[in-house]
Amino acid sequence: MESSSIFQETEYLFNRAYEEELTEEQEEALYDRAHQQIIDYGWDKTFESWKAYLFKNCTTPESVINFANLFWCYCCCDYIIQDPYHFLGYMYYRIDMNTSKYDDMSILDSIATNILPKAGYPCADLMKHPLYTPEMDERLLAEVEKFKKEAKED
Repeated sequence: MESSSIFQETEYLFNRAYEEELTEEQEEALYDRAHQQIIDYGWDKTFESWKAYLFKNCTTPESVINFANLFWCYCCCDYIIQDPYHFLGYMYYRIDMNTSKYDDMSILDSIATNILPKAGYPCADLMKHPLYTPEMDERLLAEVEKFKKEAKED
């Protein structure tokens, strides 16, 4: 029962357009609902649910950018993400970092430079390394390549 409920909550939070016009009250209600999901299920289970949604439902650059913007709005960069390179690698893989417009990637760059230092990767801490860019991070590039390889094998 818990499993289906968490996925239903995740679906509710992410199955909408980031650019959808909302009132301040509606935005606050969504933020509160995301925060409540974290309280109810814990961050690890919530994140796994959100990551599963991302991997299953976000297969186009537009859908990944939409997810990333919602993820940011729900303040999820405040939490530690286990294996952040795998999570980020999927998003950068799906937006095809070689051809995407930088405006699209800026949300991903913001997420990367927030979650990587929290997960123990100080190389992405812009206060210590102001020239860091995710697109040049060898670990991130390796994850992107893994996803490309997996896609070719399917």
